[in-house]
Amino acid sequence: LFPAFALYDVQSPSPIRGTWTVDEACSKAVEIQADFRTPHGQHSNSMEVSRADIKPGATAGTVQFAVVRPAGTFNFTGTLVEDMGSGQVNFTADPQFPKAMEAAGYPNLSGDDIFRMAMIDMSPQFVRDLDQVGYSKLPLEQLMRMKIHDANAEFIRALAGIGFKNLGTEELIQIGRASCRERVYI
Repeated sequence: LFPAFALYDVQSPSPIRGTWTVDEACSKAVEIQADFRTPHGQHSNSMEVSRADIKPGATAGTVQFAVVRPAGTFNFTGTLVEDMGSGQVNFTADPQFPKAMEAAGYPNLSGDDIFRMAMIDMSPQFVRDLDQVGYSKLPLEQLMRMKIHDANAEFIRALAGIGFKNLGTEELIQIGRASCRERVYI
């Protein structure tokens, strides 16, 4: 299944708001499920957060933490007690990200593109790394699918090392999807 995304402008002054819950927790990390509801639909993503990055809030049991990605920052507030938690999350786009992606070959990103890239943790480095292994100037949707299914430069090199060379992007996406390393539903 290909993820569905909403169309709205994240470059507006107000952040995109959502909610979060704990999916799984262990002594070192917490797996957070973030859900965003907009007039255009619902969008979900899971994110791993180190317990060391989760700071106590103003009152007992409350927390605040941020997940900073190249495309922007997800700021979380709420409650977390052992392995149970929930709260609110706001996304704010990084104004430098569109410039960095333009330098990597992806000009004129929409606010929707930036939010989608933040949700999947896209970076200009991912683009440059793909360029180095021969996958340059991919259509934006293919680039995002490559990221979603972990079809990165390291993955491509590993496949080449066992004899799978010069694969097409769709083949890489399918192999990445079959590996079941991580699932992102947006």
